[in-house]
Amino acid sequence: MQLNFNNKGVLKSLSTLFKLKDFYIILLPVFLFSSFNLRSQNYIEYHRLINRLNLEILNEEYNDANTILDSITSNFSYIDATTTFKALQISTILKDTIRQKYWLKKAISLGIPMWILKQNKYTMKSLMFFHQDSCTSQKEENSIPSEKIKKIIDSIYVIDQHLTNILNGDLGIFNHVCIYFKWKKMNKNHFNIIYEIMEDYSFPSEKLIGIPEHYKDSNEVMSFFRSNGIQFKDYKATIMLIHYFSSFRFNKTKTKKLLKMNLDKGFINPDQFALIMDMMELKSFRLNKKYFVRSINDPRINERRAKIGMCTVEQENILFNEIIQRRKNGDFDNYVTL
Repeated sequence: MQLNFNNKGVLKSLSTLFKLKDFYIILLPVFLFSSFNLRSQNYIEYHRLINRLNLEILNEEYNDANTILDSITSNFSYIDATTTFKALQISTILKDTIRQKYWLKKAISLGIPMWILKQNKYTMKSLMFFHQDSCTSQKEENSIPSEKIKKIIDSIYVIDQHLTNILNGDLGIFNHVCIYFKWKKMNKNHFNIIYEIMEDYSFPSEKLIGIPEHYKDSNEVMSFFRSNGIQFKDYKATIMLIHYFSSFRFNKTKTKKLLKMNLDKGFINPDQFALIMDMMELKSFRLNKKYFVRSINDPRINERRAKIGMCTVEQENILFNEIIQRRKNGDFDNYVTL
């Protein structure tokens, strides 16, 4: 199977495309670090900083949160859309116009839809700095180079969901068995496609293919935002790999190494990595998961989570409870995103 893509690799840092004269206060720290620092980026540390950022947001310590964001900006060339959205909210609360302009331009360049920016209490205020011409041209310059990969992932995910929904429907025993084997064959085909993309490019998630297209449709995602808050993660490839590894598979070592390499480089986030690894563990006749544990007391769970950039189970529960409370209040738009 050959995937005839025209472009390889990912974009250079989005932030370095901004004019220094407009954003010198934000970008100055980048020049204070050596080129070695940028070459040796490890996105596990990036996610550890995000964990700290979430705690500062929860405690409404926005100045401390801003310090963490400055560290992220200085040390990492790619910053995901959810973190960018948080940064725009925080800079608005602090009335930091320099950072507001920077994060607004970055948010638009990453493809965050205007309707979402208008919806939130804080990001809405930042739109006074929106300039149609400059933001539009910035988005065109920073367009994701892997549109063909994005279309492939979107198309095979539609097939995945269609057959999965049929399998989960009310079928007779004979029909269920027939659909199940068809589903397994589909999973293998989709795994081969995703694996080849990972070998030739990287894991097909936000950093490679951008935020999902369905975020442009407010009717499609509004109910999700109302229940979970604003998140811009693309889980299509993750879900398809979970389906593939829901059956026992041999020779998973190469896949694990490839996924770990993508984790280090920021192409897959720790939650996605952990979900796939845990499914592999469950289908390798191990009773316990490595990263997501609820009912079994595992004293080393947080140690393993920390190694891949996840927060502790205790912090995850605190954040989850806060999200539940916000859901009950029904006003996610009045909070800074977690």
